[in-house]
Amino acid sequence: MSRPRRPSYYLAYTTPRDPVQRMALSRELLRLGCLRLHHSFWRVPRESGREALHAARRFEPLLFKRTRELIRGRVDRQRGLCELGSLTLIAYRADSSRSDLRSRIHRMAQGAVSLRISKSIYLFPQLKSSRYATLRGRVITPDEFYQHLLSSGVEVHRLTSLRLVYPQSHLGLLERFAQTKLRDCRALIDSAHSLRSDLDSQSISSAQFSRRLSNLRTRFSRLRRVSYILYRMYGVDLRSDLHRIYAAMASARNLHGLVVRK
Repeated sequence: MSRPRRPSYYLAYTTPRDPVQRMALSRELLRLGCLRLHHSFWRVPRESGREALHAARRFEPLLFKRTRELIRGRVDRQRGLCELGSLTLIAYRADSSRSDLRSRIHRMAQGAVSLRISKSIYLFPQLKSSRYATLRGRVITPDEFYQHLLSSGVEVHRLTSLRLVYPQSHLGLLERFAQTKLRDCRALIDSAHSLRSDLDSQSISSAQFSRRLSNLRTRFSRLRRVSYILYRMYGVDLRSDLHRIYAAMASARNLHGLVVRK
């Protein structure tokens, strides 16, 4: 009687920029019996998990397994506990010439608790449907992201109930989640400073200022909601960065008020 087949692992990594490195890594993963599912996302035989992870070690690799139960994320830095829980991975193939679609996808990802781990691959925390029901309208849920891609005519794949195989990977992935949102914070601060500078040099009209400030407010509101969820789920605290964004926008708005009153 044949032994039951062991469940596979899944490997995702940041796509190497160098085509020679991409080809070499692909050949090595194929040698290990891996099956490419999407760009830099592979199904890996369980017995080849460590070797596959080692082969992709220079490209921020993540090794997953699928679980039957939904695992709740828990983070307690004082106790050294970091468990990101169940995750959902969404991968898609979009026409590279559709810049409008790429922009929409980017905006949706910014409005979600998501991490772009490679080209056209995003990772999301997986919560109970009842929990996501309370978030609907506040942040973009994985299902909304997936359905938007489908309705846009994009080839899209979704894999749920994923969990990181190795405990030491959880903290690294949590830091990547946090760094993604920190970059969003810095981008907003830079945009607010640029707006104030343009107003100070009188290189924009009042109408242009209002449009750009409105865009900043929309982005800030979206980031604030996502940051709140990250804080509640994983303890990622971005409040000081959000305060700096608000102060930068307020500075630009106050200067505009002075200019208008002149």
